[in-house]
Amino acid sequence: MSTTQSRERQDEARDETLVYNARPNLLNWTACVLAGLGPWLYGYDSGIISSIISPEYTQFYAYFNPSDAMTGTIVAIIYAGAVLGGFGMGLADRWGRQKTIIYYSIISIIAVNLAMMIVGRLLAGFAMGALTSLATLYQAEISPSHVRGMMTASTKFVNNWGFFSANWIGYGCQPLTTSAQWRVPLAIQIVPPLILFIGMFFVPESPRFLLSVGRTEEARTVLFKLRSKKANLARAIEAELEEMKIQIDWEHENLTSRWVDLVNTSPNLRRTMVAVMVQGMAVFNGIVVINYYAPTIYTSLGFSGQKVLLINGLWGLCGPIASFIYMIYGGELLVPQFVDPNYHNEGTGGAGIAAMFLFGFTFNSSFGPIAWLYQIEIFPMNLRAKGAGVATAATWLATLILLQIAPIAFNNIGWKYFLVFIVFNITNSILCYFFCPETAGRTLEEIGVLFGDANVQVVHVDGVAVRQDVKPGDDIELQEHADDLKARETV
Repeated sequence: MSTTQSRERQDEARDETLVYNARPNLLNWTACVLAGLGPWLYGYDSGIISSIISPEYTQFYAYFNPSDAMTGTIVAIIYAGAVLGGFGMGLADRWGRQKTIIYYSIISIIAVNLAMMIVGRLLAGFAMGALTSLATLYQAEISPSHVRGMMTASTKFVNNWGFFSANWIGYGCQPLTTSAQWRVPLAIQIVPPLILFIGMFFVPESPRFLLSVGRTEEARTVLFKLRSKKANLARAIEAELEEMKIQIDWEHENLTSRWVDLVNTSPNLRRTMVAVMVQGMAVFNGIVVINYYAPTIYTSLGFSGQKVLLINGLWGLCGPIASFIYMIYGGELLVPQFVDPNYHNEGTGGAGIAAMFLFGFTFNSSFGPIAWLYQIEIFPMNLRAKGAGVATAATWLATLILLQIAPIAFNNIGWKYFLVFIVFNITNSILCYFFCPETAGRTLEEIGVLFGDANVQVVHVDGVAVRQDVKPGDDIELQEHADDLKARETV
């Protein structure tokens, strides 16, 4: 290796150390938390609709008098809209991440004002379906690689606070004796999307999206705004920008961004299948059914009156606490949960609730925050929005099916319904172990190596950023390092 090349390698190693220390600033955190108000809608709807369909909400049943099938439809229809919203994420490649979030927040605001329950929830679902994944997409693209898991976990954190606040609003509105009992909790949903709509005008666009449309100087300005203001980190930020630009420019020149590209190569097909699988696991472990039908379950366990909604409010605390712990300490593995909530009778009611709380805490400190990030980060820039859209649509479709079936299953087979989720969780553990490669600590641009991509332009070897287009004759040692890395990761 020549002296010049050795010096360049030392400079690259120094840049890598600086990149690690170029931590996100307050604007970066603000943008992540603000984007999380989109998933807040998902959390709030899960919590508030579970209260509204509980037997304690007499005004709801007096107004609608729904059958079991209609109750399932009222709960699940929001996910029919969410399936379409998931595919609508592809618009983020045309409009940009920031503007797409703004447009969908407008739809969410309009939906709350529609008088018809079914139509309103269908339209709200369309916005929710896109915003839930768009938030993680935006967060992942503006976050440094070494804290990406922590920053995108803010989505689940805000989502869980939506669920928590909905449970206590449901508890507070239950004593009302008019239709305001259920109208007021539903109307409150307008506040977060309104804040999201206004707030997104004050945070920057994703620098990766700006690079993808040729706005390099604007991307540089945004990246400097999002990172630490320390003067000695300017070089590190430039190095981070250059890594993004190398990969994105190559993809722009050599790849297309069509829906069919999600399955037309072996690495892309593997990504798409893994993304759909992971998102399916996040639904079929049983958490969705518990969130939406918790008060119904508590009633069957022998509790009644406001005590049911009080327990539901305490259940809502599991999410914020667990996701906060995840944000602070970080969870790097996908670990599905196994639990039998002892859905039974009054005698086993306390044990059943304890098991449910343990399940909720475990899920929200592991699989809950990871699943949404994982299906975002495994796709390359040219397919990230579309790939996440397909995985998200699969999530909502699975949720729609489960929630439509749930009230009928509870009435016919009772606690045995949860045996289905026990089987799924055992299967989830096995599938995760064999098919989900570890992505922690890698930049979004180099994760492609894990899926067999031969076109990753920059990888990190022994803490050094290595250009993959280096010719063997130019630097044999670096090329061997890069080849060894690809061989290890694709086994």
